[in-house]
Amino acid sequence: MNSEICLGVLFCILSLVAEGSTSNGSCASKSLQSCSECVKDWDCYYCEKTKFCGKRPIIKPKTSECDGDWYSYKQCTLSGNLLLIIIPTVLGVLLVITICICYCCCCRKCSRRRTARRFAKEDARREAEREQREMRHAERVAERKVKHDEIRKKYGLYKDDEEGEGNAKYQRFDVA
Repeated sequence: MNSEICLGVLFCILSLVAEGSTSNGSCASKSLQSCSECVKDWDCYYCEKTKFCGKRPIIKPKTSECDGDWYSYKQCTLSGNLLLIIIPTVLGVLLVITICICYCCCCRKCSRRRTARRFAKEDARREAEREQREMRHAERVAERKVKHDEIRKKYGLYKDDEEGEGNAKYQRFDVA
């Protein structure tokens, strides 16, 4: 099974290489023909101004070969000069979109986790401060109760628990 796949891949590569090698000489023979006839081969480009069909360069033909619009890549609708602008722009936009998606998906999640941890720490600190305030308040209430009880004893307003738990600790003044 693997040998069949390897042979298939090797056949495809050899056919592409053979197609590329046969089109090298055929580009010049298609000069003065139509654009569609010239760019049928992947390696050829067509110059609109001079009706020249030549071997496609890596980026753009020399000014001496083609001074105007040129077409390539098996199409005659978009000029090669225009493609040199459109393709990098589209790739740049896709790169920016990809970076934004990565930021939104990955970095913002991490940021949210950090924020949640920070808020959890702040909440724990505030809770501890609240408990300390409540404890200080309870201590102050107890101190005030002791002072009030001492004052009540001093002026005779406080009765001891001799009469039982259910009885009132205070007695009313008789105003005569």
